[in-house]
Formats: sequence, structure tokens, C-alpha cells
Amino acid sequence: MKNKQQSKLWLSSIILLIVCFATAPRLSAQVTIGSGAAPKDFSVLELISSQAKGLRMPQLTTAERDALVATTEFQTYNTAAKNFLTKGLTIFNTQTNCLETWNGSKWISMCADIGLTVTPYPVPDVSAGGGSTPEISIESGCTTEEFDIDIIDGATYATLDPVNKVNGKFTVKFAVNPNFERRSVTVRLGDDCDQGGDYTFWQAAASVTDAGCGSIDFSNVENGVAITVFETKNLNYTKLGGEFSFSAGDVLGAANGLWIEVKTNHTASTSATSGTIQIQLKGKATITGIISIPITIGDATCYIMVHSTGTFVEDCDENMTVAISSSPAAANLSIGSTVTLAAIVNTIGNMELNYEWRKNGVIIGGNTPTVTISNMTAADFTQYTCRVYSATAACNVSKTAGWSPCGAYTSDGDWITFMCHNLGATYTADPFTPSAGLIGGKFQWGRRADGHQTSGSGTYGARVSSNPAKGEVDNNYQVLPSLSNRFGKFITTTNSTGWLNPVINNLWGDGNMETVNPKKTISDPCPVGWKIPSMAQMMSIFGGTSTQDGNIPDDGNGAYGWKWTKNGTYYGIKVNGNMMLPVSGRRHNSDASVRDDNPVALYWTCSNNNINIINGGYGVAFTISYPTKKIDAKDPLNRSYGGSIRCVIDPDNTDFGSKAYPWID
Repeated sequence: MKNKQQSKLWLSSIILLIVCFATAPRLSAQVTIGSGAAPKDFSVLELISSQAKGLRMPQLTTAERDALVATTEFQTYNTAAKNFLTKGLTIFNTQTNCLETWNGSKWISMCADIGLTVTPYPVPDVSAGGGSTPEISIESGCTTEEFDIDIIDGATYATLDPVNKVNGKFTVKFAVNPNFERRSVTVRLGDDCDQGGDYTFWQAAASVTDAGCGSIDFSNVENGVAITVFETKNLNYTKLGGEFSFSAGDVLGAANGLWIEVKTNHTASTSATSGTIQIQLKGKATITGIISIPITIGDATCYIMVHSTGTFVEDCDENMTVAISSSPAAANLSIGSTVTLAAIVNTIGNMELNYEWRKNGVIIGGNTPTVTISNMTAADFTQYTCRVYSATAACNVSKTAGWSPCGAYTSDGDWITFMCHNLGATYTADPFTPSAGLIGGKFQWGRRADGHQTSGSGTYGARVSSNPAKGEVDNNYQVLPSLSNRFGKFITTTNSTGWLNPVINNLWGDGNMETVNPKKTISDPCPVGWKIPSMAQMMSIFGGTSTQDGNIPDDGNGAYGWKWTKNGTYYGIKVNGNMMLPVSGRRHNSDASVRDDNPVALYWTCSNNNINIINGGYGVAFTISYPTKKIDAKDPLNRSYGGSIRCVIDPDNTDFGSKAYPWID
């Protein structure tokens, strides 16, 4: 090498040493070596040469240097989380006879300036080179002088094609690498353009990437936290021969509490030379740092690298909220559809979460934030919940969200979510085919589900005083359980204002007729997360607020896309959406008899009609009459009638809790 190259090497070494000492965490004073003179103010370390002794750096071969990089400790500190503390590490390569410094991603030789153009860079890894001969093209930019080119290390693995030497271009071709070994090739250049020196290129092996597989890296995996959101990645492999297959759920390998699981079935034939497997990372990391998980793909051993970031510290968030989204949207579902439900968690806490999915109160799926219902049948059109809760008892945070695939479009094009069944119906019955199981309970306006709504309840033949002081009702104006002759009984009366004397207008709503979305009241019999719809909501799905009556022809589609349906002696009307309202009859106020059980239905709203009514108001019902083929969207009726209830989702509710399925208690 030329003198100027040697001078440059010496200067680089001195600068490197100064930087190393300046950044050493335990160095608290300025130091002079080789002289008693104090260092200058701008110096941390000064070397005063005696012309007899020098500084000797750690001496490693290329293989030893690369083995150092592959260690777990090196990889741990070669990350942003550790501020890349490996940067600046310097060794003397005994094969290339050059100082080399690690810059965070590769070794930089002191024997050459950085300035060559290498294509492609980095060098193709082992997965690409296993059955091929990848090449790298190098251009020095020196176009006037020739320069020497030699492979000084790795000639077994590569060949040199010194084409266009005057133009400063040459090619290094790597040999076939069937065993996916780590290989390095060092090329020594000499020229007059100050770009001479030693350059090392290598193919990565299992210690850096995946031997026989494409690079797969899972970052920021929290130590001590069970992974619940399983990210799917594609694992590309080069096949070495033979036939193999994997099934979804097969475990390919495990380490330190984590394992790699196959996501979808995969088969490789004997003739196939490569392929792609979908994999997922699962488990709970037990250590911090880089976790290398060995897996076997055919004849190759691969390594999946996982970065575990640190010990998990739980930060509870009692204000966590949960909602359920569906893909596709509920409005686009029908028999035969496949839908994926996802729990949407909004939290500022740092909690390890568990997931509990239920369909009609029965647990379905696993402890995952999503659940998929494939090829939906009529039985799948029902109510669902997802309970999201902290995995540790110390946190004790739990919230439950609800979802239903049933609903209807409003006249404005909005979607309102309804239960798929009437309140008190058989919730496993086909919600789209009229039957006895769909009729449900018949409630008197303003009353809870105390048993009076069932067909076998007894009767009580007098109005109940609404004054709690008289001992017939509680402070919420509900019949006291202690009065066995009244509690749970259907109260019969011919009085026009209903079963309660005097009337209370806000038992189910706010006492007004026009309120679109009043708050749910304590007397509302719908389960947690649901409530009785308002008159405005029922009118909105039948043409809008200006529509009171509408005709539904016996054949074909009727007004607003509604349509009659019949099953034997049972009738229903299909709404413009995913919902059917059975013609469920009504229970008469005077004698509790069920009249017109098939041709007529009464669906209560939470609204109160107090227009031109003496001594109080009527409840507002949505009535259906098959004989007249008519619907009345705001029918004022005596509150002592027994009518059906079709609950809508309560937008003000943030936790369905354990009472979302009262019928299973």
C-alpha cells in the first residue's frame, strides 16, 4: 500500500481511540500515555509515542469476528433499545491485515475509503444463494488508472471477474451454497484513486437470518405478556428435497416460552424447489433480549428471531371500553355468509388481556381478539358478546361488548342494530321463519320482566296504586315481590290509562312521544346493553317520521322493502335489513286472553302518548295486522295490553356485563 494509505490508517486509528475513551462510561479524568505532560483541554486521551512501543488491538480472523457478531449478547446490544452500544467496536483482522470497526450493521475496513458502489447490497443472503450463484457488481469510480484486484479470503466460495478494469468495474460471483453456510469473501483493491484497500462481503447464515428460509423478525414482544394478537407472516423457504406437509396449528419450534405455529395447511411436493408457509408467533416470552427459535422446514433448519423488549409492568385502566366490529358489516350478512367479529379495545392502560366470546351465553372460539363464524346458518343470527378482562387478578378490569347481526335501515340510510328475537322468545329458533318459538313474552307497558309476561302467569283484577307509601309498588313503581297475589301477575283492567293508578309516564322512556333516543330506564326489561326502541326509531325503519300507516301487499315486496312471510299458521313480516317481526298476537287488557294470535301483533315502544287523553296517556305501539295488510307505526294503546318487545342496542352502554343473557340465569 502507498504511504498516504498508511498515514490515513494511523490517523483513523488515533481518532477511533479518542472516541472510544471519550465515550467510556467509567472514564472520569483526562489521561496521557507515554509522557508526564497533562493532556490538552480538548483531549480525553493523548498517546505520546516513545517510538519504541505501540497499541495492539484485539486480533481475530474473519470467522472469529463473524462468530462474535452472532452471539446473543452482541445481538442484544446491537439494537435501538440498547442505543447500539456495539457501534465503534474495533478489531484487527489477521486475514485481511486491517483494522475493522463495527458501524451497527457491518464491519468497516480501515484499509479503504467508503465510496464503492455495490449492487445489490447487502449481498443476497443464504436463502437466495442456496441453489443459485448470486453476483455482486462493484464499481470504484476510478476511470483513469488500472488497479489490482485479488481475493485474499474466501476464494473457495467465490470467483472474481475483473472486467473493465480501467473503468473500475468488477464482479464477485458466489458459489452454490447447498448447506446454507455463513460465507465471507474479502477482496483487496489497489489503485491511484484513494479507494484501495480490503472489502469484505458475506452471505448471512442462521445466526443472522434464517438458514434455508427468508428473513423473519418479530420485534417489540413484551417479556411476560401472553401474545393475543397473532401477527401472520410469510416464511419463504428453499427446499432441499423430499416431500413434507404441515397442518394448521402444527408447532414448528419453541424457545423461552414462545413457539412458532403454522397458520394454514401447507404441502410441498418432491418436485417443488421452494415455497411459502404462513406462520404465527404465540406464547409468552420468559426472557429479555433476542430469542432465536429453531424450526425445521424439510431438510433445512431455520431460525426465527424474536426481540423481547423487557419486563412487563401492568398499568390497569378501569375506564377501558370495548366494542365489537364485524367484517363484513351486519347489513351485508345473510345465510351462508362468513363473518369475523373483532373486539375493539380502547385503553390507556398497559394490561395483558384475555378474551371470552359467547353466543347466546355459550362460550365460543378461543382466547383471541377475533372470532370467525363460517357459513352462517339461521341459528347463527342471534346475540353475541365478548368479555375483555385483565389476565391478572391484581388488575381486575373487565368489560363486555355486545353485537347482533340483525337490524334494519332507517329512511336516512342509517343502520339500527336490533336483537334477532323478541324478548323472551326461544333464542335458538330460526329468526327468519315464523314459528311458535319466536313469539316471546307479552309485556304490559312500563313493567319489568317479573313473570307477568309469560303465557302461564295468573291475573290480578285491579289497578295498582303508584304511590309507594301505600305498599303496592317500590320507588321505581314496580309491583312489590312481597305481594304474591299481584307480583308476576297480569293486571287486568278496562281503565283506559292502564294498570297503574295514577299513571307514570316515564317508566320506559322520558315521558315524551317525540324523543328519538331517550335514556334507558331502570324499569326497561331488555337485558344489559339493550333497550326498548322509541316510536321515532320504529317509524324511521318504516319510511320516516312522517309515515304513520302503510300497506304491505300479500304478494311480493311491500312499502319500504317490507315483505310478508308465512310458515303454516304462523306469519311474519321481513324488514328491509336482517330482521323478521313475527305476527305474535297481543294479550287483552280486560281478561288477559291472547287474541288474534297470528294475524295481529303489538310491539311496544318506550314512548308515551299523552295527546288528548284524560287523566294520563297511552303507550305508543307499532302494530301489525295481517288481515288488513297494514302497519301503524305510532298506535296509541292502553298500557294494560300485553305486547311484544324487540330490543335495540343501547348506544349509551359501555359494559354488557354478566346480565347480557338473562335467559340463561
